[in-house]
Amino acid sequence: MSTLKYIEKTADSENEILFKDHYTPDRNIQAITDFLREKRNRPYFLYYGMNLVHQPFFPTPVQDPMIKGERERFVANPKNFRHMVSYMDKLIGEIYKQLEKNGQLENTLLIITADNGSPSGVEYFSQSARIQGGKHKWSNTGINVPLIIHWPEKIEQGQKNDEIVDFMDFLPTFCELTEQPVPRDVDGVSFLGMLTADSTYTPREFFISGENEENPDNIFIQDKKYRLYTSTAFYDILEDPGENDDLLSKPPVPKDIIKKAQWLDAKLKSVFYESKDYYNRSSID
Repeated sequence: MSTLKYIEKTADSENEILFKDHYTPDRNIQAITDFLREKRNRPYFLYYGMNLVHQPFFPTPVQDPMIKGERERFVANPKNFRHMVSYMDKLIGEIYKQLEKNGQLENTLLIITADNGSPSGVEYFSQSARIQGGKHKWSNTGINVPLIIHWPEKIEQGQKNDEIVDFMDFLPTFCELTEQPVPRDVDGVSFLGMLTADSTYTPREFFISGENEENPDNIFIQDKKYRLYTSTAFYDILEDPGENDDLLSKPPVPKDIIKKAQWLDAKLKSVFYESKDYYNRSSID
């Protein structure tokens, strides 16, 4: 038996504990593949909140041959981030292979996404750009994450889509998929039609995010290109991802920019209402 040791965190505590002979993500995947085998002839829903990739960035089992001493295994290092991403990919591959063995790969909806961007201490490359992680920030690198969906029976492979999907849209999507009523007071909208190329599907036009009432100026509304804050700061997030150039602050402002800002402003007011103390300000004109 292996004598390798790994550091993990307990589920209900921030205390680090030492495990011998196993890597927790591996054990989780074993439980998942067992579940998939058990349910191979029945409908099921499985949610897996993967440990990877998350701080602290400890080495993975793939790095074992490169680790010179036991002490090095317990040293967290951002350089291990890429190895953790590779190991995450390997584990997702195990799920994929089990679905294939079960004969379920074609008719199973497999969704892979993340709840936030990478930590600020991590840099990565996208085409020719060097990108700093934006976790805990409202920048695009903090809230704009990949959404990978695999469903061969219904989705043509190789597609790319830049439509807006909010996490609140998952529940209505699953309800439509399973022909169940959407619970009351749910703000999300189903994106099932986007997946199946339904000609009647209406894409989400915007989403609203930001801080709460304690920091009202950070609430914003955003479409695919523009972001408007309740403070009336207005940015082209595609051309200016760092939000350095407020488009409304330098007159004369082009009419098309004013018109777009007013449209987003009206949508934001329809959600938060002008009676709210934190939204009592003059209109955009």
